[in-house]
Amino acid sequence: MASNQDRFCGTCGSPRSPGDNVCPQCGRFYSAAGVDPYGPTNPAPRPTQPIWGGTPPPFYPGGTRPGVTPPPPLKPPQSKQTIIQWIVIYVLLLLVAALAWHTFSGSTAPAGTPSPGVVSGSTATRAASTATRGPAPTATAAAPTATVAPSCGPGCLYKADWSNEANGWAGAPDWKFVNGMLLNDGTDNLCLGFSHNFSPTLAPPYQPAVADYAIEIQAQIVRQTMNGCVDQGSFGFVARGMPTSDGSAWTGYQAIIDFSNSQVSIGDYSFNQEVLQQTNLQVGTDWRTYRLVVQGTSLKLFLDGALILSTSDAKYLTAGQLGLWSASLYLNIRSYEVDSV
Repeated sequence: MASNQDRFCGTCGSPRSPGDNVCPQCGRFYSAAGVDPYGPTNPAPRPTQPIWGGTPPPFYPGGTRPGVTPPPPLKPPQSKQTIIQWIVIYVLLLLVAALAWHTFSGSTAPAGTPSPGVVSGSTATRAASTATRGPAPTATAAAPTATVAPSCGPGCLYKADWSNEANGWAGAPDWKFVNGMLLNDGTDNLCLGFSHNFSPTLAPPYQPAVADYAIEIQAQIVRQTMNGCVDQGSFGFVARGMPTSDGSAWTGYQAIIDFSNSQVSIGDYSFNQEVLQQTNLQVGTDWRTYRLVVQGTSLKLFLDGALILSTSDAKYLTAGQLGLWSASLYLNIRSYEVDSV
């Protein structure tokens, strides 16, 4: 007769068949003699049923009980490459957010905060920033645009300021003050009275106290305004000028820019208009810088920083007065300055 050791597994209590060496339920090897808890070395009687009592648990192929959902498999840990990708995305998001904040804060800067490259307090800047849109303007002739002149620097005795129109300058009606510049409309010409031949037609509010100085102007000839008269299309500026005793004319020195005849000269501003030195030169219609230097008996004329005329004369050696004239030229002047030498 078979014993309990032959009928059940000594580990899980599952039924065992004769000749089996491995339990079909728990996979354990059957205990050998002397190890089996109910072997010959244990005098205790063997149970007639499994040690847990009752019916042995059923065997479920695959280890899954019917009706019970197995837990989901564990996700494998993220790789190092995936973590780096997330870090890169996060950094890019931070950069985009910072750029958007900078753009927004720059576009909503307070009205008093100057933009880079714009002079704070500039009238033109304030006008452009506060202008409201309206209907398109009717096309008209473009007015000359003024360049804001720098303040009078070292060695400067006087610098014209036409931001408030004439500002002390006085002369004939052909001279105008527009957009901070001085211009001549070209209506004074030899056909209408030779007015500039006798005296300057415009005088500044400043007269030098010393005889040695330089006059520098930045001028642009726009065009000649009339044809058919002798000695047309020219302008000049005067140094050491002085009215004659009867007030009918002036004396002194002048720089003469003759646009019609393509000549530049230093002359004696007297009734006979004596030319002291002259050169053939067409100055064109670009902005040019003219500088007349009177120092002792030396007279020099510079064009855009280059010396073009040099002569000597001893007739007028006192400080005198300053002046301008223009004939048959539409002329713009954006700077007039007197410097010490």
